[in-house]
Amino acid sequence: MSIDYTFAFLAGLSGYLHCLGMCGGLAGGFFAGSGWQRPLHPVLIYHTMRIFSYSILGMAGMLLGRVVAQTGIIGKGQAVLQIFAGVGIVIIGLYLLLRTFRATGKTTGLCQTEVAIPLLSTRRTTGLSTAAIAGLINGLIPCALVFSIALKASQADSILQAAGLMVIFGMGTLPMLLVISMGGLALHCISRGKLLRLTGILVMLMGFWTIYEGWIFFDVIRGLANW
Repeated sequence: MSIDYTFAFLAGLSGYLHCLGMCGGLAGGFFAGSGWQRPLHPVLIYHTMRIFSYSILGMAGMLLGRVVAQTGIIGKGQAVLQIFAGVGIVIIGLYLLLRTFRATGKTTGLCQTEVAIPLLSTRRTTGLSTAAIAGLINGLIPCALVFSIALKASQADSILQAAGLMVIFGMGTLPMLLVISMGGLALHCISRGKLLRLTGILVMLMGFWTIYEGWIFFDVIRGLANW
């Protein structure tokens, strides 16, 4: 059957407000707690793995002959994953907030590094690995827009066609989510003193929002008449 790649790209591009609400807390909060001297590398890895997750969903839906539905145990698992991701962002914000009371304000390269989270190390291998894992998680959290395109991908003629559709859709989501991620980095890099403490509070709020979104979705799925 014919697969409309243009439609998939435009769906991702026009869904920027949805992306902001669903993924903004994770994509922004994760990078606001960083301290990389070369921030572009982890951002690119993060979003590459996020889009890779989309392609996995498309291929799985095609192989199953249907979309990997946001119902039952799968939907509950995604909701729990989002809640735990939100908890992680809250911890990053709390750590960032507490460390600012001992920060000297010294800067290195593009960002302050003395308040960076140890897990988000400036060391290349550790930092990029963490960004890759976070990107995979971002791609798997529940999102109605993603699954509407995955439904189309489930009707593809081949597994490569299904994956390609999801990749094209993911490319459409890049402008907004790249802005959010780079905004998180910029917030970390320009923060000093009390402003840096405000950054920690904002990151915590992003995490709480992510938890809220996950809980709402879990509550909806829990109310459905299936397991």
